[in-house]
Formats: sequence, structure tokens, C-alpha cells
Amino acid sequence: MLALKLRPVQFRQHELIIKKGDIAQELYFVVRGVAEVFGEEDGKVYAQFQPGSFFGEVGLLHEVKRTASVRAVTSVINVFRLTKEDLDEVLKEYPEINEKIKEEARQRFRFNELREKAKLEKDTAVQTELEVVREMLKNVPLFKNGPVGFLHELALSLKLNSAKPDDEIIKKGDIGQSMFFVMEGIADVTSEDGKVLYAEIPSNSFFGEVALFYDVPRTASVRARTRCTLFELSKDALHHVLSHNADLKSAMEVTAAENFKLFQSRQAAVEKIGKRSEAKSTEAFSVEVITDRLKKVPIFSHCDDGFLRTLALTTSIHVFKLGDLVVRKGDTS
Repeated sequence: MLALKLRPVQFRQHELIIKKGDIAQELYFVVRGVAEVFGEEDGKVYAQFQPGSFFGEVGLLHEVKRTASVRAVTSVINVFRLTKEDLDEVLKEYPEINEKIKEEARQRFRFNELREKAKLEKDTAVQTELEVVREMLKNVPLFKNGPVGFLHELALSLKLNSAKPDDEIIKKGDIGQSMFFVMEGIADVTSEDGKVLYAEIPSNSFFGEVALFYDVPRTASVRARTRCTLFELSKDALHHVLSHNADLKSAMEVTAAENFKLFQSRQAAVEKIGKRSEAKSTEAFSVEVITDRLKKVPIFSHCDDGFLRTLALTTSIHVFKLGDLVVRKGDTS
């Protein structure tokens, strides 16, 4: 019944699909092509919607103004549009579905209420929109193959935190219980006393994901360099979402186990180096630090955080003594 209410619509490249400030009244499903959320003031792109994605559903739940604009990226984009009027008409015949949608609206309201209480900057407010956060979660290797419904529920489970400059976000040696997404600001990977800086974690980055499946000590401390706005995903929240999706949970556990095996192998090598008298610390070998270094390599500079963190896990650690050849001329590289 609802499918019959979907209307096919086509947009050309750069054409606005949603305009900031308009009253939200439609939901869009991307069938073909790509759309993007962008800032009209500076043109900054916050997220892209690929085929199979949807956006704008707040218009079906609340009569509010759009907080960001969405435009077509590809030469043509085909979408299905569902209006609030059509949805309300169908829901009259399905009261049980209507109740579920009302619960979704309540969850959405609580999510937005937390954002409003945080008094976010305009830029950060767009970055923390549910549709943008849902797409951001796809950058995490563990979640990239998750269905949209799973990503949506996971996004609603995130806790919004703020940190002042020099606040400790995670401490080396503590058993991790959550991962973090930096939405605004810059965090640093530091020594335990905070005096030595090893790497920076800029906005739109994440860290600590190994804690979602394994009880292991944090390998480095992370402190806020500037005021930071972060989303925190706890182990309990993830497993609650997975509790009613056994197949996805099994697949995710396999991926987590593969990554953890790489993590353990690296940590064994790091600990071996740590026992050497000339090694002053092991934080310099953490995944966060290696990811930061990979970003500085030109061929990797435009790669997303998820790919770089996976790549960092595969790096091996070698120790060279003074005078040892690291690269020999003529050898195949």
C-alpha cells in the first residue's frame, strides 16, 4: 500500500532536492545516482547519499524547517519521494504501524533535544544531523556492510559528549568500553602525562573501536587539544542493537575477530620493542598514530578513516640498528 504512494522524481546535477529553511514534508529514497548534504554558505560537503540510502525522514515525523540543503551530485539522480500527506493517509488503516512511527518520532525528538542542549556551532549542528551521522557510521569497517535500518538504530544510540581543552577522553591502560567519533575540534594522542604529542585526531575521525568486542587495555591516551564535540558508542548500546539481528551480529563478530588478530600481532611486536632499553614509549606505534602518519602520504591523503585504520593494522614493526640498511639500491621495492 505504501509503495504505491512513492513517486519517482529525477534531479539534474547541482539541482536542489532539499533547501535549507524550507518546511520538511517529504522523505527521499535514492534509486540511482548520488546526492550530498552541503553548507550553502561555504559549500562544505557533510555526507553523500548513495543508491539504497534515504534522507529527509524528519519531514514525516515533525513539521520543522530543514537545517541543511541536499543537491544532486551526479549528472542525473533518480529518487522515490514519499510525502507526509500520503503517509498519514495510509497510516489511518494501520494503527499498529502508526504507533511504531510515533515511537520513532519520540526517539528522534530526544536525539535532537540533546543536540539543542549542547548549543552546537552551526557547522557542527549539520554534522550531527541523524542522516549525516548514519552515513558517517559507514566509514567504520565493522559497520560498512550493515543495512540502513541497523545504522539508523545505531545512530540513535549514540551519546553526545563535549570535552574542554586538555580533558582526557581515554586513558592508556584503562579497559575500553566504547568508541568515539570526533564531530568538532581536534584531539591528540599523547603520553600518559600529556606532555608528549604523538598524533592528532581531527574532526570526522574515530578511535577506540576495538573496545566494542574485546576487553583490552587502551594502547594510548587521547586528550582534547581544542573544545571537542564527540559521539560515543558504548559496547552495551551496540550489542543491544545487534540483539535482534543474529546474522549481522555473527558477521560482525567474524570481522572483529580478524581485526583483533591483527591488533594482537601488532601489540605483541610493540610490547617486544617496549622491553628494549632504548624504547622510551609504545604510544608512537598505536593504530591512531600510524593512521595519522598514513594520512600524510600523498597516495593515501584522500582515503577515508576506516580504510586507513584497517591499513594501519596491517603494518609491521621493524627495528634497525645504527648503520643498518633500510632500503638497498637496485632491490625490487
